[in-house]
Amino acid sequence: MIAVDSSVVIAGFASWHEHHAVSLKALARRPRLVAHAALEAYSVLTRLPPPHRAQPDIVQAFLAGRFAEPYLGLSERGYQRLLATAAAGPPVLVGNPEQ
Repeated sequence: MIAVDSSVVIAGFASWHEHHAVSLKALARRPRLVAHAALEAYSVLTRLPPPHRAQPDIVQAFLAGRFAEPYLGLSERGYQRLLATAAAGPPVLVGNPEQ
């Protein structure tokens, strides 16, 4: 399973974004979306300064169309365990697989 975060969603939505093309390629693979990333992307895209600010209904339709599967998420306890595990281990690095 592949999941993306808000950075891929935002760039995939925004045709003016410098990483739009590579993000569209990632989104074409039909990845899953983490629940908090959906809210984060919605928040960013609907609060950008004009002329890039998107209408809420358009962002919602984009998210619904691109991510038909239920959003991924952890339980409350799961988030606590994830943070504890991350804090105890080496730094977690997230990168673009295209680079």
